[in-house]
Order: sequence, then C-alpha cells, then structure tokens
Amino acid sequence: MKNLLYYFVLLLVGSIQAQSMQEVGNKMDQLPISQTQSISAIASYITSQFTAEDDKIAAVYYWTAHAIRYDLPGSTNGQYDTQTSPEKVQSALSSRKGVCMHYAEVFKALAIACGIPVELVSGYTKQYGKISTQTHQWCAAKLNGKWELFDPTWGAGVVVENQYQEKFDLYYFRTNPTNLIQSHYPFEYLWQLVANPLSPEQFKRNEIGPQGPKITCNPAVEIEAFLAMSEVEKSKTTLNHMQTMGVINGMLRTEEAFLKREISYFGLNSTSDKLSQLVDDFNASISAFNKIVLFRNAQFKPAISDEELVAIVQLPYNNFTQAYTSLLTLKEVDRALAGEVNGLKKSFASTKKAWEVQLAFVQLYVTTAPADREQLFYKTTRAR
Repeated sequence: MKNLLYYFVLLLVGSIQAQSMQEVGNKMDQLPISQTQSISAIASYITSQFTAEDDKIAAVYYWTAHAIRYDLPGSTNGQYDTQTSPEKVQSALSSRKGVCMHYAEVFKALAIACGIPVELVSGYTKQYGKISTQTHQWCAAKLNGKWELFDPTWGAGVVVENQYQEKFDLYYFRTNPTNLIQSHYPFEYLWQLVANPLSPEQFKRNEIGPQGPKITCNPAVEIEAFLAMSEVEKSKTTLNHMQTMGVINGMLRTEEAFLKREISYFGLNSTSDKLSQLVDDFNASISAFNKIVLFRNAQFKPAISDEELVAIVQLPYNNFTQAYTSLLTLKEVDRALAGEVNGLKKSFASTKKAWEVQLAFVQLYVTTAPADREQLFYKTTRAR
C-alpha cells in the first residue's frame, strides 16, 4: 500500500510538473525570433514573463532543449574541441545545433543571466548498462538555496540506431540525484549531490545506494567550499577525489591526465606571474639604489634631516628584502623557469650586499658628529 501511494504521489508530482512546463513552454514558444540571437535578449524575455525561480529555470530548460538540435556528426569529429565557452554559446545560438557542451553552456549562460547560479558538470554516462566512451556535460543549478540537476541535452532528444530524434523529456529536469546517478557519473563526486557518493566501480556494476561507500560527504557544505576555491585548487581537489574513488576507465584516465596538465599549467603561470612581479620589484630597488648612490656622491646635499636620510635608504631596502624573501620561498618551480629563478636569485644576492654597504654607511654617518661627517666621504673613497 505504501509503495502504491508513493507511486501515486510521483505520478501526481510529475503531472503537475508537466502542466507547469506546458504553461511555461507556451509562453516561450511566443519568443520573437528577433530576440533569439543573444543570451541577454532571451533572458530579458524570460524575466519579463516570469518572476519565480522555478518558472525561470523551466523556461531556460524548455528553450535550450527545443532551440538546439543535436549535431551527431559533430559529436565524434572533434570540430568543437577548441571552442571557448563564449564561442560555444554563440555557435549554438547562430547555428541552432551543437553537442552536449553547447546545450550545457547555453543553459548555464541563460540561467545566470536570469539570476540563477549554475555550474557545469563533466563526467560520462551509461545507457542500457553500457558505459559510454565519450565524456558528457550537464548542469547543476542552485534554486531556492538548493543545488539541483539538469541535463538539457538528454532532455532534448535521443539517438536511436545512429539517428537523432527530437523528444522533449522532463525526466532530466530537476532530476532526483539518486535517479540521475543511474546514468550520469560526474568526475567530481560532489556533483552526485548525495551523502554516500558512488565509486566508478559501483556505477559500472549498477550498485545504486549506500553499499559500502568509499567516503561520505556533506554536498551542500562541501560544494560551497569547493566553489570558493581558486581554479587550481578546484583541479587539485577533483584530482584527489577521483583518485580516492578509483580511476578505472578511459574517460577517468583522460580526465586525470587533463587535471594534472591543468595543475601544472596553473603552477607555471602562477610562478611566471610571481617572477614578473619580483623582476619589477628588483628593478625598482635598483632604481632606488642608484638614487642613493648619487645622493651619497653629492655628500647628501641638499641637506635633509637624519631621520629623512635613514628613511630614504631603509624603506627601499625593506621592500628589497621582502621581495628577496618571496623569491627564496618559491616552491616547486617548473624546469622551464628554473634558469630564470636561479639568475634572479644571484642578482638579488649580489645587490643585497651592495644595499647593505650603503645602509651601513648611512648608519655610520648619522651616528657621527656633524663636524666630522665630511671626512667620512673621503675616507671611504681612499679605502676603495
């Protein structure tokens, strides 16, 4: 009886959802063609027609699934592999065709333009018990403070006997996480949105449910922490999560290799940016040093107070030592930058000694009686 009641409730909820989507769809079908060439124009129409988040996301899903036709040849020939996110969106809007990445990018861009947070989810899929050999993208949207799952690609149609057939499907609209994990496996397990995420092996064997989970998590909390990370930290976290769960197939191994390259790339770029800043700091210190030498050659004239004299030497020296310390603390320098780093360290080391000579002279100068100071310049010259 309980199972029958539960089934009836599901049917009722599905019926209400379908009716609501039909009402939303009727309005979206009235969207003027002239307003379909840009995300901002489509989003403007959606927000003018709907105020509730639930209706807006339904409009985004409906329009994305209906407006784009799946490009079956393009899914295997690699023609879209080099497109950036904006290019994917514009390509889909212009040609009205694309693959999963285009559906997901358009869905994300539209939802964000309507004020709804969305993240792309990458992974792979399974149909009729068979693991796909291609990666896939779908979406997670935050509605009323809760993350929910959407796949506008699978919601738009199906491939039957190598032919694409348009077939709008509400099953992939706000899909229950325990249902979507039966066919969609995300590389980042947090996007399973469950407390006991499945391992790839469990997904492969259809072990849906908490059978011996490798880990437990709190997706609501951990996703927020994940999204607050830098891009490189996200990559490191996902790589760690994947390796914890097990890398058992070609898609996972490819993604693992990609994440490793990305982490290396971020590290190289980060080090390169730091080096660029350190070179600027070094050049600034050389400029300040040269001014000090010229002022010393002029016997510190025109005269300034002792406090000012100490400051014009001490402050740039402090900046110099801070930059030098930052250089010495650089970790895991890529071999491509090792030569530049070592050369810069040598330059800093030799310049540090020159700075300390000037600093010592100024300290001697200000602690010497004013009547005897002039002799310091000549003594130093003779010493040289």
